[in-house]
Amino acid sequence: MGDTLVSLPAISEIRRRHKKEALILITKRPKKDYFITVWDIFKHTDYFKDVLFYDLANLKSLLNIIFRMRKSEKTILYYLPSLRTKWQAKGDYIFFKLICGANKTVGSKFTLGKRIKKDGYGNLMRVEKESDRLLKAVLENNHLDSFLKPQYPLLHPVKNVYERAEECLKAIPQNSLLLAIGYGTKMPAKKWPIEKFKELCIRLLNYNDKIHILLLGGKEDFKNGELLTCCSEKRILNFAGKTTIIESAAVVEKCFLFIGNDSGTMHLAASMGVPCVGIFSARDNPGKWEPCGEQNIILRKEVECAGCLLKKCLDNEMRCIKMITVDEVFEAIIGFLNEKGKKVDDAFSAG
Repeated sequence: MGDTLVSLPAISEIRRRHKKEALILITKRPKKDYFITVWDIFKHTDYFKDVLFYDLANLKSLLNIIFRMRKSEKTILYYLPSLRTKWQAKGDYIFFKLICGANKTVGSKFTLGKRIKKDGYGNLMRVEKESDRLLKAVLENNHLDSFLKPQYPLLHPVKNVYERAEECLKAIPQNSLLLAIGYGTKMPAKKWPIEKFKELCIRLLNYNDKIHILLLGGKEDFKNGELLTCCSEKRILNFAGKTTIIESAAVVEKCFLFIGNDSGTMHLAASMGVPCVGIFSARDNPGKWEPCGEQNIILRKEVECAGCLLKKCLDNEMRCIKMITVDEVFEAIIGFLNEKGKKVDDAFSAG
């Protein structure tokens, strides 16, 4: 889900360029049925008219793409994959340009690169945000200085989705200060311990009695969410697995801040224009997966094994992310409010 959401600034620009044209999304079919697809997000928005799923092992799906593209009189392909090797990019060129007959391909030169980037001393380099790389691909320009910044929110749920969000939040007093917390992620190496999230929740609730906490995530996160609601059943609401992706987007838009792991939920909040306090492991280059927007605070610790790209960290027991303390996260939240010139007591009315 996160990979999809970081592409929203780029997709928003494509939609702006082609306001009256029907856009078709081409995306890989997930290997497992319970994985969220790109279409699970976009089918509830006004970005795309249709989707074409492909599976390299399924000839029928590839033939369908070839037929649909060749049927069109003029096809512009916006090429926005994750970083590709030279041979992967060449294979894509042969398929889309020579076989499918794309009249124009946009973004190809921005797809080549190494998965992990290090300097001459072997240290991890800070890299640009993935959302910026994809936007540059659409613009075919290395500079974003003169580009009109994306207008948030980047997702546009339909009316009945917002009505569902209002229904979910009806029990919360109108003058409440809403915080969203995303404590889950499908990658164990990126999970800040649930015990630390629990301690954080307690400190936030004690800090101000207007604070209410919304827990967001998938069905697999519900059980841990119940551990957190034990801190206060009235002021912590567990929506994990109870709302769809697009409903979660409408719910999180009501919050003034998101706190959580590097996950799809974090990128969902950022896409709705909600500032994020991101809790990051050191498994990847710093900067790459930071959420879009300019109001975010990123917490990360550098360790000698940084850049491991591990999905599960067994040998070092996730030392990098465990080094981030509850004090640091709590201070980032309060510091965020102070930096904006607000007090927690009046942040809701000012927002």
